[in-house]
Amino acid sequence: MPSELIIHREASFLAVNKPAGIPVHGSRILPGRPETLLSLVRQESGTIAHVVHRLDRPVSGVMLFALEKTALTELGRSFERRRARKTYLAVVRGWVDGSGLIDHSLPPPRDERQAGSPRREAATRYRSIATAEVPVPVSRYPAARYSLVALEPLTGRRHQLRRHMKHFSHHLVGDTSYG
Repeated sequence: MPSELIIHREASFLAVNKPAGIPVHGSRILPGRPETLLSLVRQESGTIAHVVHRLDRPVSGVMLFALEKTALTELGRSFERRRARKTYLAVVRGWVDGSGLIDHSLPPPRDERQAGSPRREAATRYRSIATAEVPVPVSRYPAARYSLVALEPLTGRRHQLRRHMKHFSHHLVGDTSYG
């Protein structure tokens, strides 16, 4: 039966509505934090669920959890081989027109970087969905402009969407690291 957390259930996997602000699983950054999405899913489903993919703590969205090891392996392969697609909706600064591809290699994030670390291939498709203008001056502009965009990462680099939109000069609203 669907709930606010578990929105779809099959014999081998769950589709889960991840709220913003909750980490998917425990980490060294948040030691001892009792509430994780994984613990909530296990509690509500009454099963040993396994994380198939991640979403950053501030991000909300639908996630898959495997209920069997074979499903975990198969779903993981689907993401690795890009048979499964991830699409994110984001509000960004400025007006984004049309659609396109951001093909821009990225260095490892600062906390993972070592001297001589090579840049890694990274590509993201984007598509503008809507634009809005708020009559509030921003810097030298008479109004604030925003776009709602669909983003599809074609590679899986850490913070790829945030870093690509910064490179594209359309920072994600609310992004305190790259915005």
